[in-house]
Amino acid sequence: MQTIRKLNKDDYDELFEVLTKTFENKYKRPVHFDREQPKMWVRDDEHMARHTGVFEDGRLVSVVGVYPLPAVIDGEEFLFFTTGNIATLPGYEGRGYFTRLFNLAMEEIRELGADGARLGGSRQRYGRFGFEGCGQLVRFSLSDHNAKYSENRADEVTLEKIERDDTEALKYCHGVMMKKPMYVNRRSDENYRDMYLALTTKSMIPYLARRGGEPIGYLCISEDFREIGEFSAESPQDLYDAVCAVTKFFWETHVSIPPYMTEELKLFYRYADDYAVMTPSRFKLLSYARLVNRLMKMQAKSRALAEFEYTIDIEGKERITLYSKDGECGCYESAAQPDATLTDSEAMRLLFGAPDSSLILDIPCELKGALPLPLTWSTLDYV
Repeated sequence: MQTIRKLNKDDYDELFEVLTKTFENKYKRPVHFDREQPKMWVRDDEHMARHTGVFEDGRLVSVVGVYPLPAVIDGEEFLFFTTGNIATLPGYEGRGYFTRLFNLAMEEIRELGADGARLGGSRQRYGRFGFEGCGQLVRFSLSDHNAKYSENRADEVTLEKIERDDTEALKYCHGVMMKKPMYVNRRSDENYRDMYLALTTKSMIPYLARRGGEPIGYLCISEDFREIGEFSAESPQDLYDAVCAVTKFFWETHVSIPPYMTEELKLFYRYADDYAVMTPSRFKLLSYARLVNRLMKMQAKSRALAEFEYTIDIEGKERITLYSKDGECGCYESAAQPDATLTDSEAMRLLFGAPDSSLILDIPCELKGALPLPLTWSTLDYV
């Protein structure tokens, strides 16, 4: 007998078992979901009901999770969802469970009025559902050997591990995070539980960076000090100094910076040992105009835009006009004759994806100078 239903608190242990068996079989190594995704593992109906599962004869064999991610982009609120914990027990693959559950997840996201959804899976698997790689992060490698030749005050920076009960430190972290142009709006209850659990996602360890006793930012650092998963700082120089301080613990570390943080990028491009441009997430948009409008205005703060007006008809979705004119820029739903007609996936790749938009479409150089738009945020916000 087969049933499909939402999970509840009584399914907690079985969900944990399904995910563990599935991903240990996939990765050929131990996995620890309670450390990788601490925000999710609460034994109550609220957290467990974010999952839909297939049961065969009362046994959970396949599951998909849907989790809300309210985001703030350049001061405007948007509602995204992330999909995750997508698993089918070994031996039950090939029965169509993944496709059925993922289609149900997409229906749920639409019904909840989302602006879009994101995930971290492969394009080959999720491209057929409309997910495309979006945004850019520049991943810098920085070594202690190279940092000592740069202008930094790392020797004045101390790194203090943030404990769960350090509400003052967590309050500070929440405040400095909200100064970013783009972030997921984590709840700020009196204990800052949501903030702490987000900062410890993927087994990261949060540290408060201080200079002269005063906080200058925070870093979420892997146990071996080789990777910085998230950061916020009072200034670009404070961030650079804090990252240089990390290299005192291990000779090389890595940090990924989004394209709209131009002053930070200038510092790291100047002094880093090496760098690579990467796509951190895959997105699917349910509506375009409002998000593209906000990202266009955000883009104009970090680069000069030439004048243009260009209308795109997105098949089955919207017709939108992007413009930059008389010192103003943005995007709106349009009835104008389209300059191009694109599929949903083509529009995603053009607007947010490939570094060179000419790989997708022959567009005016004035518009090309505005793309891709910087749709990205911390990869610790995925459950």
